[in-house]
Amino acid sequence: MVSPPGSLYRVGHRPDPWVLSPNWSPGTKTENRFDDPIREFRVVYCASSELACFLEVLADFRHPDAQIETELGQVEGTESEPLSLGTVPASWLNKRAVGNSVAPTCRCAPVLDSSWLSFLRRELELQTGPFKEPFDLAVLFSQDRSLTQRASRIVFESGLDGIRYASRHGADLTNWALFYPARFELGEPDNQEFNEHHGPFHEAMSLLDLTYDSSC
Repeated sequence: MVSPPGSLYRVGHRPDPWVLSPNWSPGTKTENRFDDPIREFRVVYCASSELACFLEVLADFRHPDAQIETELGQVEGTESEPLSLGTVPASWLNKRAVGNSVAPTCRCAPVLDSSWLSFLRRELELQTGPFKEPFDLAVLFSQDRSLTQRASRIVFESGLDGIRYASRHGADLTNWALFYPARFELGEPDNQEFNEHHGPFHEAMSLLDLTYDSSC
């Protein structure tokens, strides 16, 4: 069990990036990595650095998906404008804020640790039988997100508050998936709006080879 050692950061909608989207109800299917497979609880995704947050939320602009297309289509003036591959429009940035807070009492499972990986393998095998290939991090974090979602359920039922895991964009970046409603106290958040010159945003754009379009 581990707890966040310092600040937690989250990029979300203005004015409060910590507020989850209201467009959700129990039973609604979602595709995020540690979402509850039976949709009884929600997950707040955050990170130990702003850079990690921006890398996670901006990465989809390299390969725009239907969710981003739909969201941008709801912005006045973008309904008929196709989303250019590798471009982040001002209409996306202008709706976002970055927040930071602390959660020192939050108890999380370090699922990348060997002991937790072994525990999850045993629990998952009880559900569906032995794996056909050696169970390791590559299997757990494969494109099949049903595994990590089932692992999230196991952690939740163990009484912990969330999951610590490494970002797909670098092992030096730490992410957190926190269960909501929370069973711990989140400190008073400090929420800030940002622009295209914000340091971590600019660095993430550079690392992902993205461009910013102020005209849309």
